[in-house]
Amino acid sequence: MPRSVYAGKSQKDPLIPTIYVRLKLIGLQGQLALFLNSPAHLNFFSYIYVLTMRKIRIAIIGCSPEDQKLSYLGIRWTIRGLISKKIAEFAQEKGYEIEPMLFWPAGKKTDYPKPGTYDAVIIPGSRLNIDAEGRKENPWMEGLLHFIRVVVADPNIPVLGICFGHQAIAVAHGSVIRKLPKQFFYEVGYQRVRMTSEAKNDELFRDFPMRFEGLFSHFCYVSTPPENSTVLAYGLIPDMIHAYRIGTSVWGVQFHPDFSDTTIAEMVDEKKLWLAKLMDLSKIVTVNPARQDHKILLNFLEHAVKIKQKYS
Repeated sequence: MPRSVYAGKSQKDPLIPTIYVRLKLIGLQGQLALFLNSPAHLNFFSYIYVLTMRKIRIAIIGCSPEDQKLSYLGIRWTIRGLISKKIAEFAQEKGYEIEPMLFWPAGKKTDYPKPGTYDAVIIPGSRLNIDAEGRKENPWMEGLLHFIRVVVADPNIPVLGICFGHQAIAVAHGSVIRKLPKQFFYEVGYQRVRMTSEAKNDELFRDFPMRFEGLFSHFCYVSTPPENSTVLAYGLIPDMIHAYRIGTSVWGVQFHPDFSDTTIAEMVDEKKLWLAKLMDLSKIVTVNPARQDHKILLNFLEHAVKIKQKYS
C-alpha cells in the first residue's frame, strides 16, 4: 500500500523521488510539486489503491473435452467463457473488476497459470468424469490434481470447484468418486440440497436456508469427505456430498451456480433420445423463479476481494 495514501507526506512514497527527477528533466518539476502538495495527490493515489484492491484476477481452469460449448444469453460459450461472463456480471453489480484468465489443460496438458499471477481459481464443470475410470482414460487429469494440491496449499488463494471441479478438488485430497446408483442414474435439473449445521456460518452459504434447490447435471458424486474438510451439504442419498470446505478459502459444490435454466434445458434436449430410454424426462425441473444457488458465485467473489485486501 502506498504510504502517501494515508501518511499525507509525499516524500515517504519511494516512487516519488524517481518520478520527480525524471519529470525535472522534461521541465515538469513545478507542476508535479504542486500536485504532490495538494489534496488531489492523496485522492489520486487513494483512488488507484482502491481500484487495485477491487480488481481480481481469476484463473478459470477449463476441463471440458473438445472445448465444450453451451448456450447462455443466446450465445454459445465455452464453459470457461460462460463462467467468466457469469462472474463478471456479479462483479459489476458490486463494483468489482474481474480479469478472467482462461486456461485449458483438457486440450493443452500444461496450460496452467504461473504462481503469483492470479488472485483466485475456479475449476468449472466438464462432460468428463474424474472417477478412477475417467482418470485412466484421461492422463492429463493427474496434472490437474497436482495443480490443485499446489494451489490449495496457499491459504491466500481462494478456490472454487463446480461439479467436475468439486470432484477434482476432492480427489486431490483423498476422496472416492462413485457413479450415481441406478435408481438415480443422472441427477439433472433442480434438486434438493440439505445443508449441515456447519454451513450456517460459512462465507459461501451465509443467508442460505437449510434446504434449497440447486441446479444439477452429473453422473458421479463425492462419496467420502476430502482430507481436512468440513462437509457443508448433502444430496439425495446419505453419502452424497454436495458441498464442502477445506481450510478457510477452498470450496467444492456439486451444483451449478454458473448455469442458467436455459443451459440445463439445452443439455437435456441434446441427450433426450438417449435419456428418454432411461428416465422420465417430464420430471426434470429446469425452471425455478426462487433460485438461490447462484449466490455462491457472488459470495465467492466477495471472499476473494476480502482476502486480497487482507494480504495486500
